[in-house]
Amino acid sequence: MSKICLVTSSLVGPTINGGVGTAIYHLAVALQRAQHTVTILFNGNIQVKNEKFWVERYRKIGINFIFLPSAVSTFDLKIGDTNWWIWRSYFSYQFLKEADFDIIHFPETCGYAFHTIQAKRTTSQFQDTQIVVTMHSSTEWINEGMECWPLE
Repeated sequence: MSKICLVTSSLVGPTINGGVGTAIYHLAVALQRAQHTVTILFNGNIQVKNEKFWVERYRKIGINFIFLPSAVSTFDLKIGDTNWWIWRSYFSYQFLKEADFDIIHFPETCGYAFHTIQAKRTTSQFQDTQIVVTMHSSTEWINEGMECWPLE
């Protein structure tokens, strides 16, 4: 049994989403059913209900829901500069470096894994942690889409 953290800004429930949030939700449920300890580090904006609601809702299905702005005291949702995505990566890293997970999973969207991967590559942090980045869509799917919608 592994302790697994899924980092995402899109998730069934707290966000009105499509692909990534649905995929992360089903991955979390499958991992929990396989007896892993699953934590979702939600680093997006809650669009539906509130943090307390989602913490309880996910707890009922055996998944820990952590809302990043509540977990990192320096997080500022009002950051408006062009590095918004980088800041989310940095604050996710700040939380993860203090946590104890066997596996940390990121979708490739938004680059949230950047600081965590850099820390693993350049420091002694995360040396016993497997970091996984799942690609949003396959090269074949992208190539097929590009044939349907050529740039002219």
